[in-house]
Amino acid sequence: MMQRVSIPRLRTTRLGWKVAIRSISTQAEHSTILEGPQSYKNPIAQQYHNEFTTYLADPKVPNTLLKKLVYSKIESLVEHSIGEEGVDVLGFVLKNFNKNRSDEQLPLQLSIKIFNSMHQHLLSMRPDFLEGIMRQLVANVHTLPDETLILVLDFIAGQQVKVEQFLHRLEFRINDEFMTKYIEFMKSQNKLTLDVFESMCKIRVNDSLIFALNGYVEKLYGNNLPPIHCYDDLERSLDRVQMLVCSVIESLDERSSSISALFTIFKLNEEFLQVSASCSSAVRGGEKLIRGLSSRFKEVLNSLRGQSEPDDALIEALMYAARGTDTNFCNALAEHILADPKYAQQIKVGAKIIDTSLTQESLESILKSEEMTEQMFEVVIQAVSKSHPHLSNFAFEFYRRNGLLPSAKVFKSMLDKAINDNDYKLAFKIFNDSTTYIQWPDYYNDLTISKTLNDLIQCVVLNIPIRESFPMFRKIKAQLQQQINVDSINALASAMLEANLVGDVLEMLKRELPNIKDERLRLPIDKPFGYKYLKLFNTLHTYAITNTFDKTVTNNWYLFTHLYKYFHIPEDRILPTLRFFCQHDRLNGALLIFNKMVDQHQLHGNHSFQPPSPEMYMYLLSEFGDKLYEEGVIQLHDWLKMDTNIPRVDLQLTNVIMNAYCNLQDVAKVRDLFIAASINDKVDEESAVIMIKAYTYNDLHYVEKFWDNLSKFDLIPNYDMYKQYLIAYSYYGKTERAFELVEKIDEYDLAVNEDLLLNLHNYCYIEDKQQEIKDWAKTNYATLWSNVVKSGLLVEATGYKPHEHFLVDGSIDEKPKLVE
Repeated sequence: MMQRVSIPRLRTTRLGWKVAIRSISTQAEHSTILEGPQSYKNPIAQQYHNEFTTYLADPKVPNTLLKKLVYSKIESLVEHSIGEEGVDVLGFVLKNFNKNRSDEQLPLQLSIKIFNSMHQHLLSMRPDFLEGIMRQLVANVHTLPDETLILVLDFIAGQQVKVEQFLHRLEFRINDEFMTKYIEFMKSQNKLTLDVFESMCKIRVNDSLIFALNGYVEKLYGNNLPPIHCYDDLERSLDRVQMLVCSVIESLDERSSSISALFTIFKLNEEFLQVSASCSSAVRGGEKLIRGLSSRFKEVLNSLRGQSEPDDALIEALMYAARGTDTNFCNALAEHILADPKYAQQIKVGAKIIDTSLTQESLESILKSEEMTEQMFEVVIQAVSKSHPHLSNFAFEFYRRNGLLPSAKVFKSMLDKAINDNDYKLAFKIFNDSTTYIQWPDYYNDLTISKTLNDLIQCVVLNIPIRESFPMFRKIKAQLQQQINVDSINALASAMLEANLVGDVLEMLKRELPNIKDERLRLPIDKPFGYKYLKLFNTLHTYAITNTFDKTVTNNWYLFTHLYKYFHIPEDRILPTLRFFCQHDRLNGALLIFNKMVDQHQLHGNHSFQPPSPEMYMYLLSEFGDKLYEEGVIQLHDWLKMDTNIPRVDLQLTNVIMNAYCNLQDVAKVRDLFIAASINDKVDEESAVIMIKAYTYNDLHYVEKFWDNLSKFDLIPNYDMYKQYLIAYSYYGKTERAFELVEKIDEYDLAVNEDLLLNLHNYCYIEDKQQEIKDWAKTNYATLWSNVVKSGLLVEATGYKPHEHFLVDGSIDEKPKLVE
């Protein structure tokens, strides 16, 4: 067998699209001699191997004839089902046949036949010749038969490449017939997933896709309740499926889709509206479908009449949905229900009640004419709540007077209406009354009940200050007996943080969010369908890095660190967080956040956790250096030396490191970094300023020596360098020499300004020398000095220790900085 090694990605220039082909073997070195005899267990494989050997070893066979013989024999070979040995034989013949034809491709039709016949074995074995065949197929993808194209798509999907990127190139090929074949193939291979539907619905939506999606969703959930907070098996996320259903509705053509398909997707959308938050796209999707069905009313009626078994849930949902969108359509559906004897009596009662002209007297007449059952009680309250809510109390009391007790469905209908009207007082009253008759925990496995109670929590919390609504929340939660959903958590978190109740937020998160032990798994804020969790993250994170109610920002720190329990912190949120804690002197906290980022990246890699960026290193080194946080500077510099994601530290970052050590007065470290930079790269004026500053801490002699040798580093003094050089003399009280240098400033094409005079004064901490600077400036630069005095930025030497950070000048653009 030939050795297999990885090769780079396959690129098709015609499509301009990259396909990742992993672990396909590259061609080994060509030998001038045929490989020795091989033995096969399968006699057919052995026979073909021997025949190919005979052809290839005979030098008398002309090339044209040899080619025909080989291609014909390959075509015959692939018709036999001889498994992996057939692939080995094919690999043998192609390797030896192509020794002198490295650029010659097989005929396209032969490549198609090989790929179709040996697809499974080719993908599992990854022989050397597979790359060439795949290149050829992808280059001719527009002319491939459907069967082959489907197999190519299956191959691409197996390389963890988004199939939709490829499908967009084939949009004109993806007709209804192809969609049907592709979906059936994926189903037969047990490869049908939400990913497939998400990709396909962006290209084309037809009846096959709708029916397949409905069947997949039914199978997906079956008799198992979906998790309240989905983070590990994202295939079962309610929000994800609802978003997919909305995408399908948005993409479908309601004029050309079959009525059966429209019924199917409408019912699926309605079911998710009953169990998941009523997102605007789902509501719009339902309205679109109602409009489409209404415009094809005759077809709708024919389809309903043609049902052997009436779908009561469908016709009821259609009627109620049309009530708010298309009254004429609603009335027509009601008339159809009343005229068709196959519908249950409860559905007919609902159709009578939904009449727009219903009065209390006519309602009472209807109720008296029907039997008194719990099921009828539920149907009536549901219908009245949706169509004539002002008659709900009348209908409720009518059944109570006749001895019927209200069920959970009765109270749910009344609650839904009050919540929809944002009437939190009425909603909470209905809930309180309900606990006299029912125990809501008995319905914990009914997702529609759970949604209603969660909606009630949100209605209360969003309308009343949290200190008043929290006891109400606790009462509802006691009846819910399970974790609240993310919509309720969002409402509570916002209300609590608005009142600065950080401790309560942390406790609420602990109780209501899952305890995720695997650090690689967190709530899916990086997915489109994780938008509710992203909203929660944004609420918590924004508070953590902006609110200063707690002046010590201790609560901010606790809140931020708790985010790690539930979320992967996005990379773009780390730097703003570091800034906030550095600005509030929580330098150790910033270092811990940085170390956490490094640890997660080292443990799990780029796929889940990004490494620190050069910008993070630069910011923290600058902050730690300016604030003399030695531990932080040393740790970051050590990490940077080992960080393979930043293989080369550029001069800008080197200068930041040098400045950090300079502020720590580690002159030897600064010198070593400067020399290394001058050898490996090129130092610049900023590097020189830092070096002058560092040498100032040591001795003025070193400053002078360095200044005299600037030309060795190809440096010409600029304003910042000259100013720092003058500061060194001022710092040591060598005012006469400083004055001399000021007078020579024009030799460097520089000029004296207010900033220079201010720095000379502020960085001199000897009182009499500072007075000399004042007198000299007043005499020689009267106008400039007058502006400096007026700026109010002069810092007197009495009781003043010169600021260590010489790169932070005392210019008129900054406030004076005192060392405490």
